[in-house]
Order: sequence, then C-alpha cells, then structure tokens
Amino acid sequence: TIFNNSQQGTGISDYAATFLGTGSAAILAGADSYGTTLADGFRQAWSRQSQVVADLVVPTGSMADPARVDALVAQVVQSAPTGPIFIGTDETAALPLVKGLRNAKLKNPIIGGDALTTTAFYDGMTSGNNALEVGSVGRLYSATPLTNEGLTGEAVSFYDDFSAAVGYPASWEAGLVYDALDVFAESLVRSEAPMSADTLEQDRNLIHEQLDLARTPETAFKALTHPIHFDESGSAVRPVSFQSARFGANRTVGLAAAPNQLVTYSPSAGLSLKTATANGIATVIDGRAYTKQRIVEVGVNLNEISTLDTAKQTFKADFFIWLRYEGDDNATDIYFPNAVDPELSPGDHIRKSILGREKYVLYQVNGTFTAGLQFKDFPFDSQELLIQIGNAQLPASQVAYTVDPELLMEPQAARLISGVDTGSTIDNIPNWQADEVNFYPTSVGNTSSLGDPTATSGPVGVTYSQLVTDVGISRDVAAFLVKNILPLILLVIVTYLSLWLPIAESARVSFAVTGILTGAVMLNSVTNSLADVEYTVAIEWAYYAFIALSGIMLLLTLIGRHYSDQRRLASLRKVISFSKIFFPLYVAGTVLAYVIAFG
Repeated sequence: TIFNNSQQGTGISDYAATFLGTGSAAILAGADSYGTTLADGFRQAWSRQSQVVADLVVPTGSMADPARVDALVAQVVQSAPTGPIFIGTDETAALPLVKGLRNAKLKNPIIGGDALTTTAFYDGMTSGNNALEVGSVGRLYSATPLTNEGLTGEAVSFYDDFSAAVGYPASWEAGLVYDALDVFAESLVRSEAPMSADTLEQDRNLIHEQLDLARTPETAFKALTHPIHFDESGSAVRPVSFQSARFGANRTVGLAAAPNQLVTYSPSAGLSLKTATANGIATVIDGRAYTKQRIVEVGVNLNEISTLDTAKQTFKADFFIWLRYEGDDNATDIYFPNAVDPELSPGDHIRKSILGREKYVLYQVNGTFTAGLQFKDFPFDSQELLIQIGNAQLPASQVAYTVDPELLMEPQAARLISGVDTGSTIDNIPNWQADEVNFYPTSVGNTSSLGDPTATSGPVGVTYSQLVTDVGISRDVAAFLVKNILPLILLVIVTYLSLWLPIAESARVSFAVTGILTGAVMLNSVTNSLADVEYTVAIEWAYYAFIALSGIMLLLTLIGRHYSDQRRLASLRKVISFSKIFFPLYVAGTVLAYVIAFG
C-alpha cells in the first residue's frame, strides 16, 4: 500500500512543479540505493518540464566533514538554480546541507524525501552547529505517504479512534497497514479461494490473481485512506503527500501538513477533468491527474459558553475563529452546520494579514448551536457541546480543515480561559462546569451527484471537511442533589417514621399513599427541564425505587392489619419487624447502587 522510491521522486517533482515553481532545479542525493532511486524518479520527471543545473552525489558519511558540506553548497550556489533544491538523503546528511544552503543565502524552496519527515530533523534547523535563525529557515518540505490533516471520510474516524484507544496519535504507518488488511481481506473475498490446508498453493495463486487485476483506478481495491491499485512493478499507486514545519517567533511549533497537497483526481466532485483543469482545481502532469487540495489551519478561542437549554438542546457560544491558508479566499467561506440559525456566518473579519504566501484572517462569532445531549446519566451526566465548522461550497478534495498546531500545544487550562477576559473562564452556564476543550477534524459525505444530471458521477460520494470544537461540561451534582433530592430524602424519613405508628392507625396507609403520589409529582418536576426522551434517566430510577418502596410498605401494612384482625400476633410482629429492617436496607441498597454506578 505504499509507493516505491522512484514513484516518490516523481511525486516530489510533480508537487514542486505545481506549487514551488518550474525553474531550474538542483539535486543533492545520497550514493546509497535510497538516494539514487529517489533522485532517478525526480530527475526523470523534472527533465520533462525544466532542467537540472546541479546533479550532485552526497558520499555516505561525508557530512561530518564541514569542508565537504561547504564544497557541495558552493557547487549549488555556482549553478544558481531558479527552482527547488531536492535533497535525497537521510536526515543526518540533510541537516548540515540545509543549514549550509540557508547560510549561503539561498532562498530556493528545499524539498526532500520521507526520511526527512521527522520532528528531530526540523528541530535541528535552529539548534546545534550552524544553527539557523527561525526566520531564515524558509520554505522546507518533506514527502510522506500520508498526512493526517488531509484525511477524509472513514479515515478521520479511524485516526480519532486510534488516538483515543492507545493514547497517542496514529502515524502514517497505521493507516497504510489498515489499508493492507483491507486489500488482503477483499482479495480473499474476490478470489473465492477454498481456504483449506490442502489447497494452500491454489489459494495463494487465486489471491495473487485478484491483486494482479487491480491495475487501474476502476479496478482498485477500496481502502481506508486511498483506493489501492498497482503499477507494472507491483507497487501501490498513490499520491505523495507533503509536510512542512511551522516556525514560531521563538520556537518550532511542529511538523504539520504543507498548506498545499496533490490528491488523486476523482470525478466525484461533480466536475469533469477538463472543467476542473480549466478552473485550476485539478492538474494533469505526464498523464497523471491530481486535484489541488489546500490544508487550512483553523483555530478557535472561546470567549463564553452560556444559556444551555436542556429542553431545546441548544447553547450559546461566543468565540474567535482564525484561519491560516494559501491561495484563494474561498477557503474562508465557512458556515456552521449545527447553528440554529442556518444563516449564521463569520461576518466581517476583525483582523487580516499576509506573510509571504500565507494569509491570516480573524473573526468573532456569536450564535446559538444545537447540542445532541444525552440524559441517561442525569443528573450525574456530562455533556459535549460541539461547534462544527465547514466549507459552504468546496469538498474535502479541495479544502481540508485542520487544527492550528499552536492550538494543540496549549494546555487545557489555557483553553478554558476566556479570550476576551483572561481573569475569567469560558463557563457561564449556571450549575455546570466546563472541564475541557478539544479540537479535531472530521468529515461528512453524501452521494456523488446529488441528482444533478450534469454532474459527472464517481464511484464514491462527495466528502466535505469539517473541524469540530468540543467543549466538555459536567453538571454541579452537589447543588442539584441539595435542591432536588433533599425533599425526597425528607419524604423517605417521614415515611419510615410512619412505620412506628400502631398498625391500626390510618395514618400508616395515608403516608404510604401520599409517598406514592408525592414521588410521582416530584419526579415530573425534576425531569420537566429535560427534552422529551424515550429512555429512563438515572434520577428516575431513584423515584421509581421510592414509589415501589412506598407500595411495598402499603402492602405490608395491609398484611399486618389482616394478621391483627385474625389475632395472629406472632405473624404480626414478624411483619412489623421485617418492615422496620427491610426499609433502611432497601434505601441503603439503592444508594449503594448509585454510588457504584456514578461514583
């Protein structure tokens, strides 16, 4: 499920030609098989559109010698490339080369293979020998088989679930291994192999035949991250993704997806390839069709969460939202899918700037949003209030929203502070507490053409990228219990005291009946603030338990009176004793059940 080095080199050339300029290039490649195969792919592809003015071999282990580094850098400077500088080495050799090129004042974009896709490599730019100033690092890119930020559809859910299950983000290997399992499982199904110990060789041949048939996009295996088909060498055909580093004022923020990507073209966006190419949405390079995808970094700073209406399942939110992107401003054509008012929009920006190719725009939004609340644990419940952000027009193949890396580095304490008042928190919901704020990308999809007879239909539907701000809140249980459960506790005590009255007293029956009726009324009052739900919430079981207990006490009182009328005094004493012991044990058992279930 991964491309080979030659394909990677070709993909690097395609990317550089599309986004970094088609001027003359320089190549610095290792003498090992990794470097030579990468360079071969890049060189052949680049030579079709421009020239390579410096094609240099980096001897293995030579980068420990500063003189050798200086000599290679001098040759690149003398060749004066006007386009990208390609580095096909491992990170140990690449690091001093990049530093040397930048110290030589070469501002060309530098692009390398997947060996450079490590945080350590990018961190090394501004540390150690010949450390660079943050502002002089310039445009620096590295290839990778997959970027998390460019994921769509089910792949987004897989990466979210993976992180939640194991406690750390999934690497690109996780997605591609999952793809391999998908492809292998589907090849088993397609082969209809007998799958027995006696037919092992036959089974393998049948499976191989099915894999061998997947040579075109039309016969590709559906997989999690990308449909899989194979070239003449048996390598998977998939686009090369790219990562770059974002450097802050004083530190490296981290490795993130490059702002522009090339993804395999699909007609599912409802446009023909000819139209998409004419509109600049797609590009064709040496017979390979790609869609130009932009990665838009989105940040959200909450000012206030308020007015939670549990009956209507809505809440109000005031927040700042910013976007960082390259290219057309239609990346900022955002809407809020779960806004109560479908016309809610960011409005006019309150700040805007451009730094190089990167654009930045800031908005402030105040609106009411729907919340899919779950009340099964009421009043011990915690809720998630979501603010969904999506593009109003462009599918995920063209615009993918991801979380601003700087935002992900913030601790929860900082996320919970109001953006307009650092002395207060975002929480302005009575009887609730905001516990955490999380951000994650997701996507929604639909059918490919949506019934449009002019649209070109593809094998999969259109997927739209979304970014979600998730505010986790929990109810102030202590305050709720004091207000709503204390009357029930007092009612339980009074009902228990009635058991000490003589069995013939009519008040015993009255207390039991009153307990049943009062419990029903109180239950209705407590749950009246909730939305209409078809399931039983946690607090209802407590009232049901009390009503059942009152019914049992009423029954025992009637049994006791029967024994009293028949002068069966021994049985009467047993009923009275049982009532007085059973009642507190029943109450204690109910309380214990709640403690076990809800802590």
